[in-house]
Amino acid sequence: MAQSNIFYLPELLEYILHFLAIDKSLYHTLYVSRLWYRYGAPILWRRIELKGNDPKAKKFIELVCGKQKPIYSSKLTHLKISYYNPLSSKKIEGIVRTCPNIIHLNFKNCVGFSNRALNQLKAYPNLRYLNLCSSGIMGDKALCGMVGLCRKIEYLNISFCQGITDRSLIKIADSCQALQEFSISGSCRRKNRCDILVEKLLTVKKHLNVEKHLSVEYLDFGRCVYVAETLICNAIHSCPNLQHLNLSFCGITDVTIKEISRSCLYLKYLNLEGCVNITKEAIDQLVLLNLNIHVENFMNSMDMRAELDQEIGRIYNIRHSVSNNLNSVLPAS
Repeated sequence: MAQSNIFYLPELLEYILHFLAIDKSLYHTLYVSRLWYRYGAPILWRRIELKGNDPKAKKFIELVCGKQKPIYSSKLTHLKISYYNPLSSKKIEGIVRTCPNIIHLNFKNCVGFSNRALNQLKAYPNLRYLNLCSSGIMGDKALCGMVGLCRKIEYLNISFCQGITDRSLIKIADSCQALQEFSISGSCRRKNRCDILVEKLLTVKKHLNVEKHLSVEYLDFGRCVYVAETLICNAIHSCPNLQHLNLSFCGITDVTIKEISRSCLYLKYLNLEGCVNITKEAIDQLVLLNLNIHVENFMNSMDMRAELDQEIGRIYNIRHSVSNNLNSVLPAS
């Protein structure tokens, strides 16, 4: 009898079911027995990832917005709902009310909710990951109120969100001292305003807490075409522990590449798509100083011209070949 009891260990079953969750096959085990359901359902509720075109997304929203609270909803810590329209403020209120322990929240490409929903997110003081990329218009008041209480955020993505001003960025710099990854690409399209945003963010970080910005490892300036190169260099200089940097379609020159060489000794990924004013010599020098760096999509103006000439030559050869073939087939007049 003693030996038979050795293998009846709930923690052992939970450990096995945890690996089934990683393998995306845990759901089917819920129907094996009541015991398996008892230990499998809480694991399944910990991390939920849904897309707008998935029928499960609609079912989940109906479940959390219903009158009866799901028994394991308090277990949910990671929630991703992407491309779901409309994700109304009422639905987000239902999520916050039903799932109080979320620390990872991803609403990428979800539209339909208002600043009222952002106010609801203040109920998550332990929130560490927040992705609101392409979620539409965002007001300063609601965003400032949220980040003022969610001070543990390590990842924040507000790319392609309209209505963001320097007030929001000052509040982010003041409140989010644990911030490691921050993306605002495409959010600022006015020349003067965009410069002010970046400058204010750097200024606040510099004066409030000298060590604070040292933790930033990810910066995304992609398509921020109006940010001055001086401010980009200041940002790079202020974040010496950067590992991922996106400068795609920014009007930078070799000056920025030299600043990266001096300041970012730990940089592993650099996106230079659309940055045509950089020389190959500057990139070669950067790679020589940092052998671990991966430079992606680099093509300067000379490379683009050479590629265009090559494409024109290819099209000409195709047309010339077709013309010769037609001449050989058609009878001579």
